[in-house]
Amino acid sequence: GAIPVDKSNPKNLAFYSQANFSLKSPHEPLEPLVPPVSTNKTNYIGAHLILFTSGSSGVPKAVSHTLRALESRIAALEDHLPLTDFERSLCVLPTHFGHGLIGNSLFPLLTGQHLFIAPAFNPFSLYSLANVVDQYRLTFLSSVPSIWRMLKGHPGPTLNSLRRLHCASAPFSVDLYSQINHWAPSPKIFNVYGTTEMASWISGYEIQSATSEAFVGKGWGVEFKFTEVDPNGQGSVWVRSLSEEIRPETWIKTGDLAIWNSQNGLRLMGRNDDLINRSGIKINPDSVEALLALHSDIVSVCVFSLAHEITGESVAAAVVLKKKSQVKPHQLESWCRGVMPPFSVPTRWFVLGKLPTNSRGKISRNTIRELCLTMRDPA
Repeated sequence: GAIPVDKSNPKNLAFYSQANFSLKSPHEPLEPLVPPVSTNKTNYIGAHLILFTSGSSGVPKAVSHTLRALESRIAALEDHLPLTDFERSLCVLPTHFGHGLIGNSLFPLLTGQHLFIAPAFNPFSLYSLANVVDQYRLTFLSSVPSIWRMLKGHPGPTLNSLRRLHCASAPFSVDLYSQINHWAPSPKIFNVYGTTEMASWISGYEIQSATSEAFVGKGWGVEFKFTEVDPNGQGSVWVRSLSEEIRPETWIKTGDLAIWNSQNGLRLMGRNDDLINRSGIKINPDSVEALLALHSDIVSVCVFSLAHEITGESVAAAVVLKKKSQVKPHQLESWCRGVMPPFSVPTRWFVLGKLPTNSRGKISRNTIRELCLTMRDPA
């Protein structure tokens, strides 16, 4: 099997994959690897593409995709998406995971479209993105939220060649939509959803106005079901492929929480393993973050749990403030009491210069929690 490598953590992949060799570049020889012995070794037979999750919840997980399964996923996308939108596609995302490799690259390439691959993901290459879009008359671009944070204030393309734009890997917010629409007002903007288990995009929803609703549509060649549904209609999301090539009888638990809307499809609410249990009350950190993002002094925020000897867990928030902001944590806490239920209000606050992300621009609550625990508690 072949394993695309996340260059930010190759030793970790060597350990969990039990790989025998590493190919650094076309001009370098195979390098033998001697990873530590692991108890979760899996034997892969035949040709497989093996994708690793980011490991943001702890241990990374390997998912093996056969060539037939990949062909079926690409065929499903072809059935649901207009190929004319992907005529001249640009991949700016890392290609060690599904969004970048399968959705952004293999899908347009294997359906006869033109594929352009940008340099390695970094702010300096992004600043020239508008010029690249104009120069090559690009029609499709996929992204993650961190791209738009880096491009904030930078001019967009001028030729209006873009027809479609995807954003994945995080909930869609009012500010995110505004940033994208300001940079590129002409293309259709989609909030897309995908899982490592299903290989790349499995659903998408066209955002037509500034909204905080995290809809991701009704599915592209997949079916959803829900378990453990609460009185508000929120439940755990399961997904299965409608293709015979990917065992349609197999349901996969995604780990996501969502509500089903008959018109707009899936509305993502957060992750099962991110829920904060405060004295028996379950708190969704994504919902708290969405409200905190409305504060005029907050640039970005991450909400997570911390152990508490009485309540079991407490709500904590790491915030990045505007440069000239003078707001204090106790003022933020007071503001929160006016916009959210008392049990959701963070009681511990950490002010950071930036929120660390992984190579695909994704925020890890565990990483930020560990970072904050090394700091002096400012509140």
